[in-house]
Amino acid sequence: MNNRIKFYKDKLFYSDKRRKSTKNLLVSALAIICSLIVALIIAMIIYKKGSLFFKIIGEIFTIPFTSINYSKTISNITIFAVGGLGFIFAFRAGLFNIGLSGQMLFGGIVAILIGQHMVNVPNGLGQILILVISIVAAATIAGVIGALKAFFNMSEVVSSILFNWIIYFAGSYLLIACHIPTDSSGLNTEPWTVAGNNPHPNLLLNITGGPLNGTWFPLLIITIIVTAGVIVILGYTSIGRKVIHTGMSTTASQYAGFNVKLNQILAMVVSGAVAGILGAMVYCGRDLGAIAITPISKTIPQEGFNGISVGLIAMNNPWAVLPVSLFFGMIDSAKASMSVNLGVDSHISDLIFGIVVYGSAIVAIFYYIVPFKWYQKLFKGKKYVEKYTAYSYDVLKEIEDVDNVLYFIKKRQKNNIDNFGLEKEMFEKYKIDDKKIKNKKMIKQYKNYVFGFYCNRASSLKQSLRKEAK
Repeated sequence: MNNRIKFYKDKLFYSDKRRKSTKNLLVSALAIICSLIVALIIAMIIYKKGSLFFKIIGEIFTIPFTSINYSKTISNITIFAVGGLGFIFAFRAGLFNIGLSGQMLFGGIVAILIGQHMVNVPNGLGQILILVISIVAAATIAGVIGALKAFFNMSEVVSSILFNWIIYFAGSYLLIACHIPTDSSGLNTEPWTVAGNNPHPNLLLNITGGPLNGTWFPLLIITIIVTAGVIVILGYTSIGRKVIHTGMSTTASQYAGFNVKLNQILAMVVSGAVAGILGAMVYCGRDLGAIAITPISKTIPQEGFNGISVGLIAMNNPWAVLPVSLFFGMIDSAKASMSVNLGVDSHISDLIFGIVVYGSAIVAIFYYIVPFKWYQKLFKGKKYVEKYTAYSYDVLKEIEDVDNVLYFIKKRQKNNIDNFGLEKEMFEKYKIDDKKIKNKKMIKQYKNYVFGFYCNRASSLKQSLRKEAK
């Protein structure tokens, strides 16, 4: 067991595939921690209270999951996550979809405009139709942006920003022209749950009655489905691989026979579809049909921009979106309690959150910081660093050899053991006769032998490194 732990630990830090993922994880964590520390120091300076440092941290990690706040926290986490996934899908194709906010807003507006005429739709079917309407509307806008990029080489950033403002102003006037009921302030549409005498529970992403009353549970289910869908498409389908390769190099993709223009449009359409889901989650779920109706404030929804931050901090990895969203959702939920419990102004809470988001988003700065190598070079000398680098390449070679052997063993397990032709040279290298492997028990013993052989080699390499360094 110790050999296996050592093998996977070295594989995590030395193999090419895992080493990059590990560094991305450490870099993102470092960016979040550093930006949070800077934000807390600024709060301490403003209020001249050193105790705020630990009190705010306590609020962030305790308040969001109390019985009063957990529903809001989970809803915030899902909003951050879906926004990040929408951005990642386009970015993996080399496209910066800064129009997520406009696309989600358009999806929400169209869903509300059409939804007011769907009062008699059965509960369950209504929610599905609302999602579909919002997805189609948002994906249409994103598709237009993708087509402008593909056929006219118009920057998707410029066109997305223009569409954000067009949708914001045109949508506000459209809601007013269609006489959508407004709240007492006149600045937002009235939530569907209290709209006149004709509520719309069959159109809300909400569970009514029972222990799961609220919006967080449906939003959580939608987020899990969207996350799984993005991971599967990007990682396990030919369409996803084509999208990724297009983002890596359009020239190489063209030589490989890929339809680059189609892949770019497809990536934007899928990104817009996810933005449409985000719009339905925000306006037909968390906000229960309430949407800003006045063009005076000139405030574009922040959920799409927050999704961009999440995607960048997650290093465009769908698997990393959920932990990043968890942290941001906790901070966002704790903002109100900071003002009440700590006497911190609400604007300061927003400032702290903004610093954390902005500081975490510039992870590229931290990507080139290698404190471990600096420590080695400072205290152990340049020669030790060179020897350590050589050792890492030796370990990498051992990992590749062992992985090859284990691959053939796994392949043998899936086939008839007696008839499957093994790679003889691999077994000769490790002094193992093919005749010794005739059943699963022997295969397990062989696996253990391979691990032991690798660990002995790696240990001897490390010992020689230490002797030479001295």
